[in-house]
Parts: sequence; structure tokens; C-alpha cells
Amino acid sequence: MHSKRYLRLDEQPQYYKVKFLKAKKSNHEIIIFVHGLFRSYRSMYLLARFFRKKAYDCYLFDYPSTKHMLQKHIDGFSHFLNHCITQHPHEKIHIITHSMGGILLRGALNQLSTQHCQHIQSVVMLVPPNQGSPYASKILTWLPKIKLLIKPLFDISHLPQAHVHTLKSVCHPNIGIIAAKYDKKAPSELAHLPYQKDFMIINITHSLIIDHPKTKKAILNFIRFGRFLPQNNIFK
Repeated sequence: MHSKRYLRLDEQPQYYKVKFLKAKKSNHEIIIFVHGLFRSYRSMYLLARFFRKKAYDCYLFDYPSTKHMLQKHIDGFSHFLNHCITQHPHEKIHIITHSMGGILLRGALNQLSTQHCQHIQSVVMLVPPNQGSPYASKILTWLPKIKLLIKPLFDISHLPQAHVHTLKSVCHPNIGIIAAKYDKKAPSELAHLPYQKDFMIINITHSLIIDHPKTKKAILNFIRFGRFLPQNNIFK
């Protein structure tokens, strides 16, 4: 796997990194993958390999998810996203996120210029806690000081003051959302966005949804055709 490190945000030498998978016969379209809390780029690696075989060039955004507040992660991804768009002005760009990665994306979209927003062809969010995570809220109730170790936990919680509730995107690319039926961390009813283009539920858990064959097929359909499925929105 080819590795490429982009411009640093601050004095921290490895605040975020980007891994690059080049397709052998590229279709000149790019997919950016953004992992969630407690994860690394490796959690999205098999999914990226699948799309590399489909001729997409893939970037895996890697950040220390527990070490900083949500806004710092948003700023980091926004920095990379703007840089990527600048470096690839003629390619279509798609973005696939998992869990908290979707919240990073929403914050980053707020920081995009209108011109850069037009470069985002499609977005697929896997199990995003778009309305906050009740599971995070429960953990904070049981262990209030855990937010000192897991810095963005409060920001993505279901509590009224959580940062996630302040994100009002003005950049609306084609967004599709895939929820998991057996998900206590980001329940399907809290994954919706008012401007989503499509929504579906897969009978799987929060973590296992990433590499599920039905997930891969649905994402590919959305990137190519703008829809997950022709009709039913639930995969058995």
C-alpha cells in the first residue's frame, strides 16, 4: 500500500495521516474513507481494497480519534479535504464514512467553499450518529470523567448541549445513509438527515456493517446511480 502524508495541521508531527491506494486501471474518480471512534484507517482498509478493484483511487484518512475534541478532528479533515480537492481539480470525489467519521464530514462540509463543494459527487455515511449517540450519553452518565480520556465522547452524545447538534450544513452533496438494524451506538432512527437522498437499513451490527457484502454493493450502486436499491430499503 502506498503511503502519503499531507500537510501538518500544527506542531504535532503526526496529528493525522493519509494512506493512498492507487487503482491499477483508474477511472479517475477518488474515494475518501473516514473511520470512526476507537478505530484507525485499518478498519476501512478492506472496503477500500474492494473499491480499488473497481478502479477507484482511494484515500484513507487516519486520525487519533480519542485524543482531541470533535472540532479539532473536523478541522483536520477539512484541511485534508480542501487539499485533496485542490490537488485533484478534475476528478470526481466520493466520501465514505463510518460512525463518528460522518460527523467529521458534516463539520468539514460547513467549511468548504461553494466551488469546492461542487467537487463532492456523492457521500455514503455508515451508521452515523447524526442526532447524537444515546450510548455515548449513557457512558457519560455512568463515568463522567471518561470524557477526559475519550475527548469527543460528549460532542457526539445525545445530550442537548452536544456539538453534533450545532452542525447545520450548507453544502449538500448527494448523501446516502446506511444504518444497522442491531445498533445501540447509533440507532437507525437517529441516523437521518433532512437532506439525505437515500436511506437503507441492513440487518447487521454497528461494527460489522463496514465489510458486509450488502454494504459494498449498496455503496457501489449509490456512487454509480445515486440509489442504494431499486425498491426495498431493507436487506435481509
